[in-house]
This record gives sequence, C-alpha cells and structure tokens, in this order.
Amino acid sequence: AGGFPLRCVFITTHNGFPAGRWEPTGEGADFELSSMLEPLAPFREKVLLVRGLDMHSSLNSVGGGHQSGTGGMLTGTPLLSGDFCGGNNCNQRSGFGGGRSIDQILGDLIAADLPIKTLELGVRVNGSNNRHAIAYNAPGEPLFPENSPFEVFDRVFGNIGVSAEELAKVRRERRSVLD
Repeated sequence: AGGFPLRCVFITTHNGFPAGRWEPTGEGADFELSSMLEPLAPFREKVLLVRGLDMHSSLNSVGGGHQSGTGGMLTGTPLLSGDFCGGNNCNQRSGFGGGRSIDQILGDLIAADLPIKTLELGVRVNGSNNRHAIAYNAPGEPLFPENSPFEVFDRVFGNIGVSAEELAKVRRERRSVLD
C-alpha cells in the first residue's frame, strides 16, 4: 500500500574491476554509464555512484590492506586484533571488523517490521576469516555471505506457515521430483 519497498545494495569484488570499464564519465546528473554499468541504464535516475572516497579507518588498522579494506568497507572502523594471516609472508595479523556495518543499521531502519532485515549473498565466497565478510552485526560478529540460492530462498520462504515436520516432508518430495 505504501509503494515499493526501499532497498540498499552493496556490491564488492575483492580483485577490483578493469580500469576504465567501471567508472562513469561526466559529473553530477550528466554522467554516462560505463560498459560494465550499462545494465543499470533502466534505473539510471535512481543510481548514485560515489567516487573519491578514502577509507581512513583502514589506514590505521591492523592486518594487511585486503583485510582492513574488507573489514572497514561497511563498518568504517579499523579491524580488531586477532590471528588471521595478512600481509606479505603472513607478517600482519588481525581479527574481524571493529564495528557494526551500515547495511545492518539501514536494515533496522528500513525493514524494522520484517523478520529478515538483510540478506548477505555471495558467489563462491569460500572461507570464514576477515577477508570473507563485509557485513557485521556488531564488532567482531561477522555475517558471512550465503553462496547457495536454495539456502537463501529457504531462509526467506521455507518456513512460511508450516511446521518443521511438514517442511521436511516438502523438501523430501521436492528432492525426489527433481531427481
């Protein structure tokens, strides 16, 4: 009844993007989408592209650059102390992110009345150290991304109005049909 729900999406890739293919050209509302951003053309008026940000929190952080960049990207805080290997020859140790991430704060604001406020999704994110989480529920409490679309679907829709026994039966039946 209130229109479309608000959504905020954060996307990261740890190996970056090819130079010149990601950045738009132009300034303000007169920008042109790059080839990599072209799929967003239907939503151009709603897209906000930010460049020139510095992550000062990662400059004063423990650990290697990839660790502090990942852990501080959405928390804006340095990493906590810990034993995760970072830097050249594992010479820089660190822990998880040192604050709550902005996606979780926004989830509380724009989805306060929903049982699931945020989804952390991944594509082949294999690992459970500080280079594998950008979302944090609290300092030192990472929310690792889910790689399986089935698991995400199940988390969102799997238990609507059915008991655990009924849900297990439905899953067994679906598995046999798919097989």
